[in-house]
Amino acid sequence: MLALALPSPQLTLAVTNGIVIPLAFISDMFFVGGEMPELLSRAGSFFPLKHVVQVLSAALDPSPGGGGIPWASLGVLALWGAAAAGVAGWLMTRGEGAWRSAATGPEPVRRDGRPADVQQRRPGRPTVPVLLGHQIGHTAATQWRDAGSVFFAVGFPVLLVVIIPMVNGGGDLRLDSGATLGLFYAATMAIYGAAVTAYVNVPQVMAEDREKGVLKRVRATPLPLWLLVLGRVIGALFVAVLTLLVIAAGTAALYRPGLPTGWPMALLVLVVSAIAFCVIGLAVASIARTAQSAIGMSLGTLLPLCFVSDIFVIGAKFPTWLDTISWVFPLRHASRAMTDAVTPEVELWPSTGLHLLVLLAWTIGAALLLSRTFRTEPGGRPTAAEHATEPSGIRQKVVA
Repeated sequence: MLALALPSPQLTLAVTNGIVIPLAFISDMFFVGGEMPELLSRAGSFFPLKHVVQVLSAALDPSPGGGGIPWASLGVLALWGAAAAGVAGWLMTRGEGAWRSAATGPEPVRRDGRPADVQQRRPGRPTVPVLLGHQIGHTAATQWRDAGSVFFAVGFPVLLVVIIPMVNGGGDLRLDSGATLGLFYAATMAIYGAAVTAYVNVPQVMAEDREKGVLKRVRATPLPLWLLVLGRVIGALFVAVLTLLVIAAGTAALYRPGLPTGWPMALLVLVVSAIAFCVIGLAVASIARTAQSAIGMSLGTLLPLCFVSDIFVIGAKFPTWLDTISWVFPLRHASRAMTDAVTPEVELWPSTGLHLLVLLAWTIGAALLLSRTFRTEPGGRPTAAEHATEPSGIRQKVVA
């Protein structure tokens, strides 16, 4: 139904995830028996997801006789199914709506009659700051134009900052470390948002540009490839800082925790983390042969690590081998450094410095790998001209 009602796959993905994921937290899927406010509990009972959980729980109940047949839940699911089918049928028969015509209306033009997205050529060779600024702006624009990127990098972390403390006793609940639950999740979600933008979304756009031939055409322009990569990294950092500000504003409005004394360190941790995530993500995308495989590799590593890196779950006891592995990767170091920075009772040095050193080591290693594997054409191996000798290790191919 939503796929028929919404104008693009990206918006459909964002809206459906924006509905399902928050409902999962109030429908006894992620938290069972949490201290949920009555309003949220009633909201969960209104929507079908909670009734799906109840039906499956009754069917899988191992006790003699099982849990019985939850007729009420089955009735709610039937009503939702019938209503959604009716709306979907109406959407399929009504044809293109006026809002579609408005959304895909005539191509905007400038006063000189050219399409609005065609920039006028300027005489002379653009300077490095101008080229860098264009790449930063392009990176930020590609993120804000994609509804899915905005949701997963900004909207989803903000939702978790609201929902997780509410179903676990409230944002004012004080942890053993001394930080409040709301402030703790604000810190971890800022790191998560930075990781989604820098490690997943920005490298995915780079891989897609490679598949479309954009990077190949860039080699014939005044834009050096090392400057293109630098612009993408700084653009990812810019979006990550904006995400931090949105999360901080939401946390301040909900829980009023006050400005933590370690906020300068928290900002430094976010900057170092975002740069590290982006360089690592670009290195992963350079190894992947397609954009689809790049997104699979990045999400396939990020999401499991979130569960063992104190991002989604806190206080869990993992097997020793799994706990050791989690400390090898940079995500847990970024998360721990960020939460330490907002916890008043924690000494920031030298532990935070060690976490930053690990992030720096990952950044240097990923940059070296990127300098050897970066390519502008899909598939195959990078040419010698593409990974030879410029300051960043990524050289612009000279076109005669």
